[in-house]
Amino acid sequence: MTARKPEALTPLASYGPLIEKPATLEEWKSKAEALWALLDDIDTYGDMFKPEHTSYVNAVDAKSRERFKYMESDGYFIVNT
Repeated sequence: MTARKPEALTPLASYGPLIEKPATLEEWKSKAEALWALLDDIDTYGDMFKPEHTSYVNAVDAKSRERFKYMESDGYFIVNT
């Protein structure tokens, strides 16, 4: 693995719009559900390895829980908060 060059640390916003082609509402919904599922899986993995919690696991767990600022789920449906 090679070291990242300083220019790789430039904020993404400086490169222009992150989304160049507008998506349909259905595409946005699908992407939101997929991202929610990824974060939920990360949270579940943290629960599975609780006896071995490290600073890394705790940091990832805290970050994955930030999703609740934007949406919530009852386990079946995702809703806006």
